[in-house]
This record gives sequence, C-alpha cells and structure tokens, in this order.
Amino acid sequence: MCKFYGAKLIIFFILAQKYIHITMNLSDYLKFDSMKTYGMRLRMVQELKEHMAHERFAYNIKAIEIMQFLPRHLFLNENGLERWVYMLNSVNIDEYQTMSHPSTVLKQTTLLDVSSQDRVLEIGTGSGYQAAVLSHLAKEVYTLERHYNLYFKSRDLFKQLQINNVFSFYGDGFEGLPQFQYFDKIIVTCGAPNLPQSLFDQLKIGGIMVIPIDKENEGQCMYKITKISQTELTYKAYGNFAFVPMLQGVEKSDVYFNSNKNNIT
Repeated sequence: MCKFYGAKLIIFFILAQKYIHITMNLSDYLKFDSMKTYGMRLRMVQELKEHMAHERFAYNIKAIEIMQFLPRHLFLNENGLERWVYMLNSVNIDEYQTMSHPSTVLKQTTLLDVSSQDRVLEIGTGSGYQAAVLSHLAKEVYTLERHYNLYFKSRDLFKQLQINNVFSFYGDGFEGLPQFQYFDKIIVTCGAPNLPQSLFDQLKIGGIMVIPIDKENEGQCMYKITKISQTELTYKAYGNFAFVPMLQGVEKSDVYFNSNKNNIT
C-alpha cells in the first residue's frame, strides 16, 4: 500500500512540474554575490529610493525588494564593470542595446501593476533584467527578443538563476506572441513609433500595457494604457524617457546563430 501511494506521489510530482514553475527565493541569489557586489547593490537601492522620493513617485515596494537581491551585474556579462552596473544609469550591452536605468525598471514595473496570477508579455528582452524582476511578481513572463545573441544569452541566464517562469522567444516584437494570447499585462522596453495594433489585440480586456511611444521631436513619452474593449482604451502619460528604437524584423548573430540554431525554443 505504501509503495502504491509512493508511486502515485512521484507521478503527481512529475506532472505538476509541467504546470508549476518554481522561481528561486530572493535570498538564494546571494550565492552569486561577493561582499563587494552586495554592498554596491545595497547602495544602489538606497540611492534609488532617494531618487524616487525626490520625484515623488510612489513605487512598488515588492519590486524594489526584488532589485535589492537580484544580482544585476550578472545581466551585464562583463567582468570588472560591476561598479557601472550598480550606478543609477543605463548600461550598454551587446547589439547596441542598453540595460535600463534602475529607476526606469522600477517605474515600468510599478505602472504595470502586476499580480501573482498575471501572465505578462515583455517586448524587448535585452539583458533579461526586467523580465527577472517581473518573474517574482507574475505567474508567467513571456519575453520576446529580436536579437538572437541577446535572446540566447538571456535564456541561458534565466536557467542559471533558476528563473523557471520566464519563457524566452526569438522574434519580431511588433508581432508579439499571438499563439499565447491573451495577456493580463504587456510591457514594451523599447521606443515604439506608435501603439502596435497586434500587441493591443493580444491584451486582455481590462489589461494594462506600459509602453514608451515616440514624441515628435526626440525621445519618448511613457504611457500606461488600459484596454476597455477591443476598440477602446484609456491612457495616462508618465513623462519623458529615452529608449532604443523598436524595430521590425529580427537580427541574427552569425557566431551564436550558426553554433546554436538547433537550440532555439
């Protein structure tokens, strides 16, 4: 009898792994730290709190707690540059892209208003840092990157960090992921020329999209868009930002694509 129930328990556990995605506890990230990086991150978070207080922005407390533990330096993938990654600025990464300023990450995360049962679509994986922050707030994060190099690196980093509820895809951000619609929340981490209709279509009614949209002169304005119906929305603007442009199509890296093309998932 004990063996019978033991076998049933094992089968249940195997099946459950297909549906339950266990993400590392925040304190477990400390094993990736040195005293130096941990100290720099604590200082960054303190400066970030002061910065947000100065701007009178009511940020998500859980999000800044995640940023206090999440090893931001691992997402840069460059040794010796930890000092730069823990300053209040954006950081250049591969493919002429950037890792967003910590305040931008915190603001977009706050505006998205993620709950524990939400399915989130991110357009522009980049380093993977924003998706990693969201993974501790949402049920599932689907992240789409047009640069194969960045897609491949971030996907492997999620595995290394045991972030199992982030699902990486390589493709055109303007198309989104219609095969997985509808999403509770959509976040765009690059400057869009306008509101992409395909992304709006993939958002649930009542869902929220946070997206920087190009202004007439320079830079973008951040918008929080709420979908009222298939043809109606409300929006609120949240100031000026500077993002890399949102571009159509995909970019392949010869080195990564030729050696890893069989690993695309």
